[in-house]
Amino acid sequence: MLNLPDALVLRPLARNQIGQAFALVRQELPDATERRWAAFAASRTGAASAGSGRGIMTLQSQAGYILGLFVYDVRDELHEGRTLHVTSVAVAQLIGRRTLARQLADGMAATARLHGCMMVDVELPESDPHGDLATLFREQGFDPAGRHARRQAAAGEA
Repeated sequence: MLNLPDALVLRPLARNQIGQAFALVRQELPDATERRWAAFAASRTGAASAGSGRGIMTLQSQAGYILGLFVYDVRDELHEGRTLHVTSVAVAQLIGRRTLARQLADGMAATARLHGCMMVDVELPESDPHGDLATLFREQGFDPAGRHARRQAAAGEA
């Protein structure tokens, strides 16, 4: 668990939070089904993901409300070396979405460093229902190119 400013906490998704997280996932991926999400998330939480270099990190309020999440895999890339590859991102549609995105980006960098990664690579969705993810990541120091946005893990503070 990593403590972030403004009373938000970055922590791995717990199995008992999979259902709660679905509402946020559905906001960014409207075609996602609860059954598919539950099976996918279960394979990346708890013992199923321990030591695997993959998981789901959440940004939570002190009361346990999930305000953001990202799904990741650690990959060894020829050019960049160990890279935290983020395949899905969801940020609550709230006032302060930029703050949530900043804290998620900082959480990605912290997670990358915990896994010995030098780079964070975020896969942006083909269709962004809210049209702002690339902008939100650009504002956090990521370099968007096509469907990916990259930045060094050392950027930002956790």
